[in-house]
Amino acid sequence: MATWLQVKERLSQQWNIIEPAENIVRISFNTSGDRKQQIIIENVQDAFGNHWVQFYSYIGMLPENKINQVLAKINSTVVCGGLVKSKIHEYHYLRQTLNISEISIERVMGLILTIISFADDLEKQFIGSDIC
Repeated sequence: MATWLQVKERLSQQWNIIEPAENIVRISFNTSGDRKQQIIIENVQDAFGNHWVQFYSYIGMLPENKINQVLAKINSTVVCGGLVKSKIHEYHYLRQTLNISEISIERVMGLILTIISFADDLEKQFIGSDIC
C-alpha cells in the first residue's frame, strides 16, 4: 500500500512535474512523433474519508457523432474507468480512479503509461490533431 506522499515523491523522481500542487500532479509525455500527452493525477477524499487517486488524460473535444464509437472502444478494454466531459475546458478525457489503500507505486507507474498511451491513441483516431 502506498501513501499519496510516496506516490507523489516517486512521480517527481521519475518524471518532470508540471505545476506541482499539494494534491495534484501534472505530467507531460512525448508519445509518438511530435505528439504529447498529459496526465493529471489527483489525491481526493470522499464523504466517508476514503482517499482515492484519480487519473485524467485529455483526449480533446469529441464530436457528438463519435462518442458512441469512443465508448465502445473504451468498453472493449479494461484499461480505463470511463470517458468524462470537462465542464471547464469542454474536453473529453479518460478517467480512472483507484482507492489509495489498494494500490502500489508500481501499479501507479504502469497505469500512468497505459492511460496516456490509450488516450493518445483515441485522440489520434477520433480527433486527428494533438491538443497538448
